[in-house]
Amino acid sequence: MNEPATQEFLASCVTTAVEGGINYWVRDVVRYRWRDLPFPEAAIRFENEDGDGLVTRDLTEDLMREGVERIVNDRLKIAPHLAGMLIEAVARDDAGMVDADLADCIVQAGLFGELVYG
Repeated sequence: MNEPATQEFLASCVTTAVEGGINYWVRDVVRYRWRDLPFPEAAIRFENEDGDGLVTRDLTEDLMREGVERIVNDRLKIAPHLAGMLIEAVARDDAGMVDADLADCIVQAGLFGELVYG
């Protein structure tokens, strides 16, 4: 990726994901605090791959950055229009271009290295 995503960009993507993008596969948000912080504190709980228990993971800046990099560097299968949208959003440093679906993809790419849901 030519231009790395800024912390503010990634923080906005967490907010978009937690407030709407990942709600169809996440069991619950166990922690979410974003006011007066440089990066949101967010943790989610979801079924593990075997479906026999719950996993809790933090949505860290590093996890979100990895998700963005996997998508923009074409390291996973994703619809080309979504990858293009993210590349443009990062280049413009405009997280307003990232909708709930794309924020969901970023989280999944960071957590799983692939798109598992949806």
